[in-house]
Amino acid sequence: MAVGAKLPVTRRDEHYGHYDRALDEPDNKATDAYRYGWCDVLATIVSIVGYLFDICTDMVLAKMYYDHKEWWYFGLTTAFIVLSSVVMLVFSLRWYILDDKQNIRDGSYGAIRTTIPVWKWILRGVCLFLHLGPVLRYFVSMQYGCKFRHSKGAERERKRFYKFMLFEDVDSAVLRLLECFLESAPQLILQLYIMATHGTETDAILLSVQVAAVVSSLISLSWSQVSYHKALRYSRDDKHNMKYPGMAVMFLWQICMIAPRVLAIALFASQFKVFTFVFVGVHWILMTYWLHVQKTHFCSGKACEELLFNLVLAMIYIFCYINLKEGHTRYRYLIYYSLLYFENGALIVTWYLTTNAMDAWYRLPSLVGVLGSSVVGICVMLVYYKCLHPAKTIKWCIPITRENCLGSDIDYSITNSDTSAQETEHNFELQRLQNSASQA
Repeated sequence: MAVGAKLPVTRRDEHYGHYDRALDEPDNKATDAYRYGWCDVLATIVSIVGYLFDICTDMVLAKMYYDHKEWWYFGLTTAFIVLSSVVMLVFSLRWYILDDKQNIRDGSYGAIRTTIPVWKWILRGVCLFLHLGPVLRYFVSMQYGCKFRHSKGAERERKRFYKFMLFEDVDSAVLRLLECFLESAPQLILQLYIMATHGTETDAILLSVQVAAVVSSLISLSWSQVSYHKALRYSRDDKHNMKYPGMAVMFLWQICMIAPRVLAIALFASQFKVFTFVFVGVHWILMTYWLHVQKTHFCSGKACEELLFNLVLAMIYIFCYINLKEGHTRYRYLIYYSLLYFENGALIVTWYLTTNAMDAWYRLPSLVGVLGSSVVGICVMLVYYKCLHPAKTIKWCIPITRENCLGSDIDYSITNSDTSAQETEHNFELQRLQNSASQA
């Protein structure tokens, strides 16, 4: 996978140069590298099913709004689907083109095919057009994983399949992350807004589909974070892989942080439509500035692309935090979650005191849920870092420095202990792998 300007999965190639890796805590040398089991297959299948169910419920909702002549709701629901589809198409196509230029995917180990077959480009184009880009990469990832498990060839050949599996897994995880925060998150807010505005006026079938869409979007948002972190840790030979209990706790942590955020924005929007756009816009600009202060280097030497990716990342920061820089994360978490809790509290308290639905059954539970869920989420995060973090070496107290608050750049050197002198000509593959982002 050639990165281009991939975010925040970043590598170094002839197209873009130097990049940051998203690390939080240094690990000791991992001992569980080169492993692909049935649980990994199951996790990929869960990602595929969740993605398809989320998209299908949104499309069904768009059709139902069209049938009910709810033109605004139909237009917005459709627009979110199309927007994420276009963004995924552009990014995925860009990465495929760069992959083709680097010529490292096909052929035997050491023998490089110069072109990608036409039928494969057609398949990719059809999948991208049908909003199935991540699904195709998920299947290719499983294909390489199965080849790794069942290959009878040399160890070097098996490692090649394993690395290609990791490339596709990280690609699909990043695409899914983009899709979730460009489509599922806005869709979740929109459907909650519609449910809060119309209440019991909605017919039972439409309400059931709305609830299904809300639940699937929330699960997709949380799982995309977990899947992303898992893929990035697997892509580093010097990082311990996430265990499944840790993934479960991280999933709960993400739900507890994302759910109150979208609920607070949706309920505030039901009372103050215009001011919601003002609030989201200000937060977006603030997060873009914060990313600029961190001096990210996704597109070294390409200022326009760097700005574009910071703008896209800032959209994700509207809902949750993603670590992008080398170094400890506790102070960055503290800054972000403090701001998030203050904003959520201001939004939900304002809605609680001014809502027209003073007698609504969800008025008090929403207030308590938004204020309490974030606290629970922080507690679950602390449990993860204390008991289930793969590194097992987290220091609680560190100096407050600019580097610890904003992160730092790192040295990009190949340190793969599995690479022998005879494999020197293939170090470029290992360079691409080890310059993947990693986050715990």
